[in-house]
Amino acid sequence: MSCFLANKTLQQSPAYLMTICQEVNESLRDYVCSFSATTMITMGVTNEGVIHAFAVGATHQHLRYIIIGNLPSKLSVLYEMVHKFLKGDEVERACANSFVPPSSSLILHVIPLHDVLKAISS
Repeated sequence: MSCFLANKTLQQSPAYLMTICQEVNESLRDYVCSFSATTMITMGVTNEGVIHAFAVGATHQHLRYIIIGNLPSKLSVLYEMVHKFLKGDEVERACANSFVPPSSSLILHVIPLHDVLKAISS
C-alpha cells in the first residue's frame, strides 16, 4: 500500500498555478513545458484561469503583450500562440547568431564629390 501512495500524483488546487513563474535563467520553452505539466495535475481550473496564470508567470514582456492584446478563449489557442512565438524567436536568434560582419577589405571607401568632378573634368 505505501508503494502505491508514493507513486500517486497529488492533485493541486487552481491557486497552485499562480506559483508557477518563469525563472530568470529559464528559457521560455522550459517554462511552457513546466507550466503545461502543472496544468495536467491541477483540478477544477478554467481556461481563463490557466491563461491568466500563464500570462502572469511569463517574464517575456512582448509575449505577455501579445497574449493580453489578443486574449485567447481556449488553452489550445494559447499554446498555439506561444508555439508560433517560440518558432519566430528561435528563427530570429539563429539569424542573429549567423550574422558575419563584413571584413575590412570589403568596406567601400568614400571619395569626396569634388575629387570625382575634378577627375572627370581633366
